[in-house]
Amino acid sequence: MQQDNYIKNKLQQLENQQLPDLSQMDEHWKQMQAMLQPVQATPAKTFPKGGVWLIAAACIIAAVVVLVNKKQTTTSAESNASLVKQTAEKNQPETVLSEDTTLIVPVMATSDSLVKTLKPSYIKPFVLQLNENNSITKTERSDSTQNILPQGENEPAISRQRLLEELFNGLVKEAQEFDIDNSKDTLLFCKEGAALLIPAATLGNGAVKISIREYFKKSDIVLNKLTTMSNSDQLVSGGMVHIGATKNGQPVQTVSNNPVRLILPDTTANMKYMQLFYGDNGRGGRVAQGNIDTAEAGAGLINWIAQTSNFTTQQFQTQVWVLDLRNEPFKIKNRKKGEVAVFNIVHEPKLPREQIRQMLKEKYGYYKVRFGFGQNSFFHGRTTTYLNRSGTYSDIPIGDSIWMGKSQADKYNLPFSKTRVVVSRSESVDGTTYSAISRTVNADVIEKINDKYGVEISSLGWINCDRFYNDSRKKVNYAVNLGDAAKNYYTVLVFDNYRSVMPGYISGNEIRYNMLPLGEPVTIVSIGIDAKGQAVVAMKKTKVSEETLTGLHFETTTPTDLKASLSKMDN
Repeated sequence: MQQDNYIKNKLQQLENQQLPDLSQMDEHWKQMQAMLQPVQATPAKTFPKGGVWLIAAACIIAAVVVLVNKKQTTTSAESNASLVKQTAEKNQPETVLSEDTTLIVPVMATSDSLVKTLKPSYIKPFVLQLNENNSITKTERSDSTQNILPQGENEPAISRQRLLEELFNGLVKEAQEFDIDNSKDTLLFCKEGAALLIPAATLGNGAVKISIREYFKKSDIVLNKLTTMSNSDQLVSGGMVHIGATKNGQPVQTVSNNPVRLILPDTTANMKYMQLFYGDNGRGGRVAQGNIDTAEAGAGLINWIAQTSNFTTQQFQTQVWVLDLRNEPFKIKNRKKGEVAVFNIVHEPKLPREQIRQMLKEKYGYYKVRFGFGQNSFFHGRTTTYLNRSGTYSDIPIGDSIWMGKSQADKYNLPFSKTRVVVSRSESVDGTTYSAISRTVNADVIEKINDKYGVEISSLGWINCDRFYNDSRKKVNYAVNLGDAAKNYYTVLVFDNYRSVMPGYISGNEIRYNMLPLGEPVTIVSIGIDAKGQAVVAMKKTKVSEETLTGLHFETTTPTDLKASLSKMDN
């Protein structure tokens, strides 16, 4: 009876209290069952009166205890997680992430029960891009394997070098494309004055797509990260081009025994002695500017390799078919009655010797004409020349019908029966002129390009017209301090008096240049990404000195403004 009164009083007390939310009773039922297992005792013959009320009361008490403990545990976990977050943020160093970086986040725990894991599903890949208006746009990627930290309040710093690369990628010059039928000769004219003569079958018969980029301006050279260096030697450029060709989507090269001819627009005296260079893209271990502090600034971009051919004018020649009776005797003997001319004659001339002798006497006024034989004579093969009052004479045999330059035929008033236009062979650097004629060309192209400089190329790709720069002035080493990590900038010297662009070497905040002529006028151009992630540029006219230049003024820029600023160097 006393036990029943106790239970009744306890239930009355609970009814006067605010009961907790029992909606999660089912979730904890299994735990409660374990807690409510009765103590082993001598089983009673009958169930105690009021036992049902006792069980209900115990369940309610257990539920209250579980809910209170859960609330305390949750509050403690949230507090600990907040403490971990604050500690991590306080001690977190500046981090630079690349697009393919995988993020691993360490999680601190204050107890064995408090362990938190960052799942890959929380990480959304994205791409950062520098826009025309100098702002940075974030675009999410669909590639779920690229785990990049999403933008947020505590996002790490953006890679400045990656943004600089993106900036230059957007400045790459657009190619000019031509669809040709290479079953016949083709002459292509480009927007900025270059021309390309492609003989039939040089790139294979049928349809071929030609791609050409021209770099004749200083601004184009800088914006496309080109320089004028052959290993460590400075060059002066007459212009650069990149030529590509594809057939059915596959790249093709030229046939070596039937080369393409490249013609450049410049006709000034600066083009004299210009030499052919092919470009090496730096796959021989060279590293592009900005990748590491000790890298050569600009190395790995294009290194120009000298070839043996010069750029020359008068690439096309009009020839005529004549009987060769040039006034070029091997020797002149002066006698009282007049001059005796000794000519070298071909072994089997087209006309009888006596007829040729009489024609030469009447044509040029000699007292006597004597002959040797070109192929079998003592004189054959000799390169000795003689000078007299009429000019230079050689042992070239005459007396045959040949193709001759029209200007030379006119000089000796030789009648011709037919005409053709040919492409002359290039003049070699060693002074040798190839006498072979490669092919004929339609006469209507001569007036357009014959006064321009050109050269034959046996392969496509990067091509440069250059000469080595020689200067007897004192050479000094020159340095520019950017006031910021130089690896985040592309900095070059642009020479004011000639077309030459030189990279330097990165050393901390400095770009260093070796062996420059003291006092040479130059323009320093530095394009980079500042600490705020903004595209900036600095340009300063100065002269080469032995003192380090400091105090460059950088201004924010956009691709459009950058092109406009650098174009001032082209005037």
